[in-house]
Amino acid sequence: MSKLRSFTLELNAPSDFGPLKNQYEETVKNILAESNRMAKRAGVNSKEEMHIVLLTEEMISVLPHIIEYGSGKFWIDVTDDLFELHIQVTPSSASGVKARKVSEPAKKTIMGRVLGVFDKVVSKKSENSTDKDMSWSLGSYIEDLKRQNPNNMPDEWDEMEHSILANIADDVVVRRDNNNVDLIISKKVTPQSFNF
Repeated sequence: MSKLRSFTLELNAPSDFGPLKNQYEETVKNILAESNRMAKRAGVNSKEEMHIVLLTEEMISVLPHIIEYGSGKFWIDVTDDLFELHIQVTPSSASGVKARKVSEPAKKTIMGRVLGVFDKVVSKKSENSTDKDMSWSLGSYIEDLKRQNPNNMPDEWDEMEHSILANIADDVVVRRDNNNVDLIISKKVTPQSFNF
């Protein structure tokens, strides 16, 4: 099994992080550059490279929300035919730390649903829930939807049709592992050869 791992980029806690700060702009630039570099190292084709950029931009769009919980890390794993974007956050132990709530319009998007799950997983962690390992998968959510009658769930089907995540990613996973909460976006690729 061939495996590549990118550089790990540190994501700073809220006091140093925000959309109007230079540091945020630098972080965004670094994440995009690392995503492009890893796509080239994995030898993916141009269409897959474009998809990886779109998925990276989707992940960047949720950074301001996620990082409010505490410091974190971004990295990429490529294993054979799977390209994975990772954000891992270690929520602050301060009980008052809460990310902003997902707005009502945003909740009606696939990414809004993912963030809602992320918030729930973090809150279970802060409540010292006995469930040490929790996870949710967009792939499983979509499979459950497919078993339902589309006429009974028009909003959910509409979300899927208009979602970059639902149409390009092969899965999106939110999981808790001990003190960390992870968001992983994965995309199957057909690398020609790994460039070590």
